[in-house]
Amino acid sequence: MDLQIGDILSALANVSGRKHPSTVQTKQLKGCLPMMPVVLHLMTSQVFRPQIVNEEFLFSYGTLLNFIILIDSGETNLDGAIGKCLWYICNTLDI
Repeated sequence: MDLQIGDILSALANVSGRKHPSTVQTKQLKGCLPMMPVVLHLMTSQVFRPQIVNEEFLFSYGTLLNFIILIDSGETNLDGAIGKCLWYICNTLDI
């Protein structure tokens, strides 16, 4: 689980503050953002939630929310790279 969130946060950190991500960054985003539904599923699972929700996970989730704020404010623009990114992230996290 930490690996998926780490990959997602790494990809978002690489494009943070950019208006136009590079081809490599776009490929990285397209590779890791489809894992967002897996994160949601594990977070909402009665079986897995106690195993994954800890202090490190909550810190990572907070970092993810900060990236969502940057995307929503327009500081980071990912629409050209992966379409409607904010909609995708928020809906897969059920925010």
